[in-house]
Amino acid sequence: RQGHVLPVGDPVAAAMEMHHRARVLGWPIVASVNALRLITGAVKVGQRGLFELPGRSTPVDMAELTGRAS
Repeated sequence: RQGHVLPVGDPVAAAMEMHHRARVLGWPIVASVNALRLITGAVKVGQRGLFELPGRSTPVDMAELTGRAS
């Protein structure tokens, strides 16, 4: 039997909601600004905004990733 992993939980739900919002905005790749702080200087960032996501009590600060930093 091959094992399959199905991620679940709040972080997965938030990532799915962020992905959906990014598609609506036309952003190919999205990340929370909190996550981007971990890779500052490694990526180029495009548009940014605060977005209400279902199940969240506060807006999420999200940004579009546009490529690698040079």
